[in-house]
Amino acid sequence: MEEAQGSTAHFAVFMLSLATIFLVPLTIWKLVFYSPDEQADGSVVRPWKQVQGPAQASAKKRGPLTRGNLVLLLLWVAYVGLLMYTRQASLALKPFDPFEILGVEPGASTKAVRSAYRRLALKFHPDKNPDASAHKYFTEQIQKAYKALTDKVSKENFEKYGHPDGPQGFSFGVALPEWFFTKDSKQAPLVLAFLLIVGIVGPMAVALVYLSKSNSSLSRKVSQETYKSFARPPGGVREAQGLGRILETFVLAEEFQDPYVPLPDDVPDRLKAVAELEKTMKREYPELSSRNFLAKWGPSEKRAFFLLLCHLQRKEAMIPEVLLDDLHKILNRCPAVLNALMEIATLPRPDNSYPFPHGWMTPATAAAELSQCICQAVDPKLLATRASDASLQQIPGITADAIKALKKQKVTSLKDLSMKKPAERQELLALAELDASHAQDAERMAVAIPHVCMKADLEGFFADVGIIQGVRATLYARVLLTRTCHHEAITSRKDPFVPGKGETVEAFTPYLPQPKEERWWLLVGDSKTNKLWCSSQVNLEQAEREGVKVLRARHESANACVPSWVLDGAMPGFAETPVDKAEEEEGEEIGMQIALPFFAPVAGKYDVVVRLVSDCWIGADVSMTVPIVVLSDSEQTKAQMRDAERKMREEVQEAADSDDDLFAEEEEYSDEDGGSESGDGSS
Repeated sequence: MEEAQGSTAHFAVFMLSLATIFLVPLTIWKLVFYSPDEQADGSVVRPWKQVQGPAQASAKKRGPLTRGNLVLLLLWVAYVGLLMYTRQASLALKPFDPFEILGVEPGASTKAVRSAYRRLALKFHPDKNPDASAHKYFTEQIQKAYKALTDKVSKENFEKYGHPDGPQGFSFGVALPEWFFTKDSKQAPLVLAFLLIVGIVGPMAVALVYLSKSNSSLSRKVSQETYKSFARPPGGVREAQGLGRILETFVLAEEFQDPYVPLPDDVPDRLKAVAELEKTMKREYPELSSRNFLAKWGPSEKRAFFLLLCHLQRKEAMIPEVLLDDLHKILNRCPAVLNALMEIATLPRPDNSYPFPHGWMTPATAAAELSQCICQAVDPKLLATRASDASLQQIPGITADAIKALKKQKVTSLKDLSMKKPAERQELLALAELDASHAQDAERMAVAIPHVCMKADLEGFFADVGIIQGVRATLYARVLLTRTCHHEAITSRKDPFVPGKGETVEAFTPYLPQPKEERWWLLVGDSKTNKLWCSSQVNLEQAEREGVKVLRARHESANACVPSWVLDGAMPGFAETPVDKAEEEEGEEIGMQIALPFFAPVAGKYDVVVRLVSDCWIGADVSMTVPIVVLSDSEQTKAQMRDAERKMREEVQEAADSDDDLFAEEEEYSDEDGGSESGDGSS
């Protein structure tokens, strides 16, 4: 059996083909379809950073020499180099053509062939040119070409078989470098290294980079077992489960279980540390001793529960050193697991007493508030009891005495602090006796906490007449978001940090080991019956851009008219000077619009709660009530709906006709004025 042979020239052609398949479409996409404004690119806006001036704003704009463009340029440089090498290497792959080698025309005479041979011999003969490559070219190409055109047998073979030596056998090779198949033992390590790098190390490196870039690790993915634990009794999400009990379900996530298999040497120490932590926490909080669920849990559930409890109480000093790394791993996985908990709480479930499946409002709100507490390391009891100082508790290093000092100055929330001027905030923080680092963190939180304004209503026809039960209707919410840092930047004639299209906003969460993106949940339902009609997770980057436009308009014009629903949200800067309220005209609506479709329940009157809940900020939530009338599904009701719709269309048509008549009268009046003016001129 013939041994495999390599071909460096074929290998170069093969690599060039692969590079072309990859590089050309990538370049076309980059030049034609790629838009930096529409790509996230991992771009993150940090509003709690110092506001930027015009120079920083211009620096923030991307130039053409980005990292991606530089990599693409280097790839094209390598491609051109490979193309040149392939062109040189491909010379050996050309078919044997004696006329081209000797430089004569096909059908040339024997005299012309001999003359060309003598001319080339003077240049490449070993007696004239001692170069080894010239010698090789003379013997393998020139002499063979001369023989093919002068020797009778060789000429006949060339005419019949295309080669002076007669019929040539087929040879098969592999498109790999020739040295890859060498029998030289000195090159064996190179071959082995090539196999390891290309076959094992290279694919593993690409996979690791992909996983790290796409965040497809356990910190972002949630296992199916976690969803099952959250959905199934007895430990799953329950209909009336509030913030005080939602943590019991949260710690059952598969991501919080001890992953060590086989068990390492330090597992006995870690199990002992979990038992000691349990005793310490029960001494600190005696009410835990009466909780029955602790007796049903294993070490993994207890470990997650008590570690998170220490985090929420800001008592990490009580955690044994051997468990600190476990706490960081749990906190890294919390955002994804909290999102899964929210998905289960909002999951539509069939209900015999209700005409359509629905989620649960209470556990959905509790899941969002638990996310806020974990992000800011705040005791959930404060939110569960609706304590007035819950918002201030998220300030790092805040104490009870500091909160009392702030309350004496009529500052009861972080939003109250953010509405103050910078100098006033510094005085208040000085009265609270916070140290320098904590005062700086408080300032960052004050300028970054979102101020959200929202209005919501049904589609115009349904809002005026009502909805027939079982019909799919849509509730539209319009949202504006601003921050104190936006207002202060605009008043200082600087450009605020505003997220572009596709960019995300990083919340200020100093107690989390990793950055946290700012997300929101929009919940719509009937709080009296705990029925969640619809929900949506949203990113308010567009609402923030719209909010900055409103702030700019107000700053540019002191008499700017702003819709009343925006003023009711107490946006930064609006409390300083009264602004004229105005009703929005059709086509001039502002803010980010969010559509929330739902199916109308049984006939009756409902006060639907529309709640916009942050997943990382305490005190930034907005809630409002929308009255909705649901009509019975009867022929009489349908006839009334058709009559109401017909009357509405007639009113719209009459209004349009009156506008046309008024426009015609104005045109006639302008024509008369023009005629009288021309008459005066002629006289």
